[in-house]
Amino acid sequence: PQPISGSFTIEYWMKTSQVSLTGTHWRFGSGIVDAYVAMATTGFGTSLLNGKLAFGIGGPDVTLQSSTTVNDGKWKHVAVSWDQTTGTMNLYINGSLEATGAGSTMARTAPTKIRIGSIQTDNNFFNGSLDELRIWDGVRSSEEIKANLHNELTGTETDLTAYYDFNQGTAGET
Repeated sequence: PQPISGSFTIEYWMKTSQVSLTGTHWRFGSGIVDAYVAMATTGFGTSLLNGKLAFGIGGPDVTLQSSTTVNDGKWKHVAVSWDQTTGTMNLYINGSLEATGAGSTMARTAPTKIRIGSIQTDNNFFNGSLDELRIWDGVRSSEEIKANLHNELTGTETDLTAYYDFNQGTAGET
């Protein structure tokens, strides 16, 4: 389920060598964490696009892209945030701010769920690994992002609305 409607921060570790789709909007990429709804203006998401990490907000569409290439087969920590009050969008790779911009200040109400591994419309699948996916209610500061970059969480942290550490399962099994 989609756990946020206002300001948020999404963090995760990713690793991929996937050949990248190209385009100008995040929803044209291979979806990583996505809440896009066709024809709705309040979607958002991250994707692999043009070999970079793309982060977008709808209404109107604004997409930021990292300066770092992320499809090089190496682990990268990604953090993106959106402040509903100001529309400020930030994109971090490995704890460093790489892009900032301004998007809409409308509440993110259209998506009822967040899709992991593809664009919400069930296409543009991500081929790679994800770990430590965190969704926060509110904007995390760069200091907060850096402080927990390499730490697993307990899952009870204040303002943490969704946490997937992907440690479940049995080794060698699906």
